Amino acid sequence: MTRKSVPRAAKTIRGGNTAKHASYALAFGWMKRALAHGFYLEVVTIAESVISDRLVSQLCRLGFLEPGVSVEKYSLARLITLWKRALPEPIRDAYFEELQSAADTLRVRRNHVVHGIVKTVPGGAPPNTADFKREAETVARDGYRLAKSVCNWYTRERRRRSRSANRPQRKQQATSPEPAQRLTSRSTRAGLVLLALAGERQC
Repeated sequence: MTRKSVPRAAKTIRGGNTAKHASYALAFGWMKRALAHGFYLEVVTIAESVISDRLVSQLCRLGFLEPGVSVEKYSLARLITLWKRALPEPIRDAYFEELQSAADTLRVRRNHVVHGIVKTVPGGAPPNTADFKREAETVARDGYRLAKSVCNWYTRERRRRSRSANRPQRKQQATSPEPAQRLTSRSTRAGLVLLALAGERQC
């Protein structure tokens, strides 16, 4: 086995799922290579898988799907419907005005390129080959970008939840006096009482 053919070890993610990270690195690497070599339908299919997986994870956390649900029972269309119900406000980033609508549009375009290469009504003419390739490339590149955007949104939400979970604990630590401070406060109050008693005796 040559040096170049030795597979890299999966990167360890602090507090994360190492195997999941490895599968995502494989998915995005595969899509990137497929784009470079013109295998656009592979990109479209993998992008849909990535988007669906991130939606399943987030919907489980939000209580819109049961943990351990059989993901095969939920199509991308169903997942997007639940996503819009769980988070009706538009989710924006630098590339899309609304991720929910962009995912739904990609779903329709995905169906067209995956099933439209030869599928026509009886007697109908198949699509023009050059036009079909251009459309497949466009959908593939948009799907790759959308998959990255959905993953980035998922990561932001996970970090936001982590910060929210840690905030009450930090606030409690900030407001609770240290033992030395409590001891100093008791000593100060005791000193004030002794001074008051001494003043009464002098009077």
